Amino acid sequence: VYNYDLLDGLGALSKNNQGQNTIIYDE
Repeated sequence: VYNYDLLDGLGALSKNNQGQNTIIYDE
């Protein structure tokens, strides 16, 4: 599971468990 945190920028890969403003891509 890859967590892309929008706060770090679009397309930025970050391992943050944030439900808000976070797009989770399950691959």
